[in-house]
Amino acid sequence: MKKHGAYVVRFSELKEDTETFEYILEETFFQIFTSPEWESGKIRAVVTVAKRADGITLDFDLNGELTVICDRCLDAFPNKVSTHQVLFVKYGQEEEELDANVVVVSREENQVDLGRFIYEYLVLALPVRRVHPELENGHAGCNPEMLEKLKKHIVTEETGSTDPRWDELKKLMDKN
Repeated sequence: MKKHGAYVVRFSELKEDTETFEYILEETFFQIFTSPEWESGKIRAVVTVAKRADGITLDFDLNGELTVICDRCLDAFPNKVSTHQVLFVKYGQEEEELDANVVVVSREENQVDLGRFIYEYLVLALPVRRVHPELENGHAGCNPEMLEKLKKHIVTEETGSTDPRWDELKKLMDKN
């Protein structure tokens, strides 16, 4: 993956201590890291880097909003995001990901692109089902025109006229 200078941390420039990096992720970040998961957003990313002789610990705190598409009405809405993740960086011969939370970098490379991890953590922080939150009056926050169109296409079970073959099968199931 291509490294993006604004989010690259060079370990050789760090003291063997804790250092904090803060990013406000807006238009530039979302142009670099495009995703079908969101349209835009504003995220405050605080990354605390703890350098030790055996490796580095990266502590990510991501808070803000991502503009996502509603799964029900297809309108965009701001979705709050808050996540905390920890990444361990170890030194090795070549770059590789050992685990979701452990990355190996070579001593010659001596840097890591925080942007790609921030991107991954934001994707993971989004809910699986994205729907407008309910309004204060308890009604759906979705586009009312779209909700009306959806109501026209909802299939409901009709009572009364059923296939008699299914009725016989239901009787067999009820006996068991």
